[in-house]
Amino acid sequence: MGRKYDRDAYRDVVARFRKMHPHGSVTTDLMVGFPEETDEDFAATCEIVSECGFERMHVFRYSKRPRTAAREMRMIPNAIVYQRKNKLLGLSDQVTNRSLSRFVGSVTAAAVEEDGCGYGEAYQRVRLEQTAHKGELVPVELGEVENGVFKGICVYSGD
Repeated sequence: MGRKYDRDAYRDVVARFRKMHPHGSVTTDLMVGFPEETDEDFAATCEIVSECGFERMHVFRYSKRPRTAAREMRMIPNAIVYQRKNKLLGLSDQVTNRSLSRFVGSVTAAAVEEDGCGYGEAYQRVRLEQTAHKGELVPVELGEVENGVFKGICVYSGD
């Protein structure tokens, strides 16, 4: 794809970030079906996803763009692209839940974006057990995580 880095450099950046920001989250965008992508290329993508343990992933399929070298390359059949995308989405769910589990039991400030739902300080998606309204910033304890979303229990100091 013409990137100016390789997988080792990418893996190193993720490792350095995690060391410097142990409570941070790493997210990524993943393209499937890039022209001439081989089974080995796809396997390598799955491997680095597992190694890096992303907290969130956006998976999308390649689409042709004008005035790019890839536009003239051999396209991957749609059936294979669909199959790879589904496999990567399944892997994404596993890796995301495993990675996010390290936050269970911690307390974070959640910014409520819609009634009952919001995001924690490390971009954790939270569904709140108690009533909270859009625009509020509420302290929550992160409970179990399912499908990348935490059950959030509001924690209020003193009465």
